[in-house]
Amino acid sequence: NQNQQLLRNKLKLVYISTICDYKNQINLLKALFILKKKGYNIQLDLIGNIDKKFEFFFYQQLKNLNLIKNINLVGHLGKDQLVEILKKNNVTIFPSKFETFGISLLESMASSKLILCSNKSAMPEILGDAGLYFDPDNPDSIAKCIENLFDENFNYTQFTKRAYNKAKNYSWKKCSEETFNFIRFINEKNFNN
Repeated sequence: NQNQQLLRNKLKLVYISTICDYKNQINLLKALFILKKKGYNIQLDLIGNIDKKFEFFFYQQLKNLNLIKNINLVGHLGKDQLVEILKKNNVTIFPSKFETFGISLLESMASSKLILCSNKSAMPEILGDAGLYFDPDNPDSIAKCIENLFDENFNYTQFTKRAYNKAKNYSWKKCSEETFNFIRFINEKNFNN
C-alpha cells in the first residue's frame, strides 16, 4: 500500500516554481515545521530560481524554522532533469496564491503524481477532483492536507489515476484549435456587424 510506504520512508514533496513571495513557499515551510514538530519525516525539493529580492528573507525563514536539512534547493532544471526529479518524489505540492494556468501542475498530472494544491486562482479549475486542496494563506490547512496522506484509509492511487486522466484533456493541438476557432468567431462577428 502506498500509504504504508509513505509512513516507512521519508515523504518526498516537490514544488516546481520560482521562489518568491506570491508563490508562497514561506507558508509551506511553516506547514512543514508544524509537521516536523509532530514527528513526520518530510523532505521538500524546491525546483526553481530564487527571486533575489526574496532570497535573504527566505533563508532567514528556513533557518528560523530549523528546516535546512529538510529542504533541497535544486534551482532551475531542464525538462529531462525535471522528469527525473518527479520520478523521485511521492507528491507534488502547489501552494501558490496566484496562477493563470499552471503548466507545472499539468506536467505533474501527466506524470501520475499525487497533487496537493492551493484552492485559489486557476488551480482548482485545472485539477478538478484529481487532487487534495488547502488554503494557501493558512499553514495549518497546508499541514493538515499533507498529514491526510498518512491516513491508512487514504486512496493514493485514486488521485494519481484521476490526475493522469484529467491531463489528457489538455494538448497543444486542442489549444491551437480552440484558439483558432475563437479568433474565427470574433472575426466573423466583427465582419458581420
